Amino acid sequence: MRSIHLIALLMLLLPSSGYSQVQSLQQVLQQVRQGSQQEQLAAKQFVHNSQLDLQQLQQQGQQLNQQLQQIQQHNLQLEDQLLVLQQQLKDKQSQLNTEKSSLTHVFQTIAEHEQLLLDSVRPHSLWQHDTSGINLNNEQLDLARIKQLWQALTEQIVLTARVQQHDAMVLDSKGQPHAMQVTEYGPFTAQTEQGWLHYLPAQKQWQIVALQPQLSHLKQGFWLDPSMGQLIQQAGQNRWWQALAPAGLVGVLIALIAIVATIIGVNRLFYLYQEKQRINRQQTQVNANLDNALGRIIAATNTVTDANLAAHLHSAILNELPALQKGIGTLAVLAGIPPLLGLLGTVGGMIETFTVMTQFGSNNSELLSGGIAQALLTTQLGLMTAIPLLLLHCAVKNKSRQLSQQLEQEAAAIVIQQRQNQD
Repeated sequence: MRSIHLIALLMLLLPSSGYSQVQSLQQVLQQVRQGSQQEQLAAKQFVHNSQLDLQQLQQQGQQLNQQLQQIQQHNLQLEDQLLVLQQQLKDKQSQLNTEKSSLTHVFQTIAEHEQLLLDSVRPHSLWQHDTSGINLNNEQLDLARIKQLWQALTEQIVLTARVQQHDAMVLDSKGQPHAMQVTEYGPFTAQTEQGWLHYLPAQKQWQIVALQPQLSHLKQGFWLDPSMGQLIQQAGQNRWWQALAPAGLVGVLIALIAIVATIIGVNRLFYLYQEKQRINRQQTQVNANLDNALGRIIAATNTVTDANLAAHLHSAILNELPALQKGIGTLAVLAGIPPLLGLLGTVGGMIETFTVMTQFGSNNSELLSGGIAQALLTTQLGLMTAIPLLLLHCAVKNKSRQLSQQLEQEAAAIVIQQRQNQD
């Protein structure tokens, strides 16, 4: 197509006549043919080059396909390895969780043992001499803390074998502080010039034992209490009057009332028993005997006319009743006073307890034991006194009522006998 266009173009450009023009056309044609051959050769060369390029591209494509297959195989291998690694990771994580749980359990066990050790050591007086610097408020468990704990416990073991003296504030039995020199025999016993002491862990202070045991001072030794002061406190309570000492003045008043009421009650029972014996003897006698109530009633009616007999008998009986009922009202009053005194002691003990709580707080029961002991002990003493006195009052009252009824029956028998004699 390109050659035809060139021929047409040349024909338009050439003149329309002349032989020279024909030769020119042949030359042009010859040139066109040569150009076509060159183009064909170039086209063949282009095709050949294209085929070579295509072959190269096909080879490269094959190589790329091979590389792709290799990559795919490698990816499959990597996927398998990834699955294996993921499974190994899961196993490692599970093992890590197991080890972590075991380690946590070990830490908890160590922390619990640490707390047990501290709870068994801190209530003792030697802990106030600790110089290890362990922080009891720090809950972090590490090697440094374990080392401090070991140093603290080692120091406590060393202190248990020492006798040491130092000045300290000592509380008396009422919770009032005093500056004294304290001698400590390890963690076992401690004393001052005023007596034996026991340690208050919450206040970190000493307190004088309220009930001092009678322990002689040894010339070549000293007393040790392996119960850390408990035996010394119990030894001071062996005497019953010391156990009742917390009741104080209220306890003394209750004891006095119990003694007075018992004397009155026993005296009245003895009198009524003797009167009962005398009345029984009078029933078997004909003549009136003035040493008993029945004899005096009979003697009062011997000179009385029949019309006034019943009135005189009633008057004679009324005259004898005060002697038989004497002391019953007093016993009733005395039996009612001890519970009221016990309540008074309870109120006083609670006031003392709240006073100690206001001054020293309520986190230690040992400081509060004095007021609570007084509160409970006075109530107990009041009830223990009132119950027997009430029984004694009932016994005296019943005995008096029996004798009164017996006198009334005998008086009624006298009236009936007089009427029968009249008939």
